[in-house]
Amino acid sequence: MPTNEATVCYLCAGGKVLLQRRAAGRLWAGRLNGPGGKIDAGETATTAIVREVQEETGVRLDAQRPAGSLDLRFGDPPSQSLLVHVFTSDRFIGRPRGGREGGLRWYGIHRLPFDDLWPDMRYWLPLVLAGGKVSGTCEYDSVGAALRACRLTLEWPQR
Repeated sequence: MPTNEATVCYLCAGGKVLLQRRAAGRLWAGRLNGPGGKIDAGETATTAIVREVQEETGVRLDAQRPAGSLDLRFGDPPSQSLLVHVFTSDRFIGRPRGGREGGLRWYGIHRLPFDDLWPDMRYWLPLVLAGGKVSGTCEYDSVGAALRACRLTLEWPQR
């Protein structure tokens, strides 16, 4: 099964998180997620997320926190896999602006729009935004519309 690698970053400020709605005509159009994208050859996940956030939002990350990774598998049986490295950041420079990847909007961390997010995110995103970590595997139908199974390991933040 071919595996690609990608990154996603949740920018947080003032009790809100920046989410991007995928533009029409793009894969998974209309779905909300943090900015991010594929890791290019020779890049680390950290290098890729800094580049992707700047390309998609105009914001330069001043610091980012690794928050785990998820193996998203598509098909029944799975025929494609996407390993997503998850980051958060509350330290960035610039004002976010949307682009060809999709529009940007701030959402209250305690009022997340779960119906527009990936279905597995309801189980782990609030924890990650609170400083925790996630790892695991989530299985979807071939187009990523229906979550079929999800095995997660959640790590609560140190207090």
